[in-house]
Amino acid sequence: MWFPQYEHDEDGPFLMAISETFFMKSRGLVVHGMILRGEVQLGDSVDIVGLRENNETAVVRGREYLRFEDMQAERAFHRDNVAVLMIGDIEPDLVQPGMVIGAPGTMTPSDGFKAEVAVLPTELGGRRTPFTTGYNPKLALFDREYECRLTLPEAVDEAHPGDHLNMDIELDELIPIAKGIQFVIKERHKVVGIGIVIEPMSTSSSR
Repeated sequence: MWFPQYEHDEDGPFLMAISETFFMKSRGLVVHGMILRGEVQLGDSVDIVGLRENNETAVVRGREYLRFEDMQAERAFHRDNVAVLMIGDIEPDLVQPGMVIGAPGTMTPSDGFKAEVAVLPTELGGRRTPFTTGYNPKLALFDREYECRLTLPEAVDEAHPGDHLNMDIELDELIPIAKGIQFVIKERHKVVGIGIVIEPMSTSSSR
């Protein structure tokens, strides 16, 4: 079965998913995660994106490769697993796993997006029955899960296990999202679909 694939972009604007945060009184806020796109170096300005309408801005002051203890470098690259020390007017309690840091102006929070989705067949652990517009599974993205609502194309009455189709996905909260990001659809802790973002969109005005 074909699955949507995230296109790893080594040369695109910097993007890192936050999987863990901790605050060091003597140094500042440290976020840990994997670089999904591009690279970052000391002194770079970055946006902290997700869960709120406005992005926070910080400056990278240090990084430590967690896979190599005590090893530090001035630059970190695509697929590196790193801890990033940041300074700025940041409230540490507002930075959480599920958010991202990225190059300024390259990502904005959104409460919906258009997506390409592969619905897992039953033999791969997917649903046994089809679903319709209004289906409310969980969306798993950047180490966090969200309630969501799926809207099928007008010409499609039901999405069956094994189908591959485009759809709109709406959420009740803002999340960090960008074209090409991969996500998982879950039901009762079981993966029932895999998708990739085609285009972010705002759904607030339609509610």
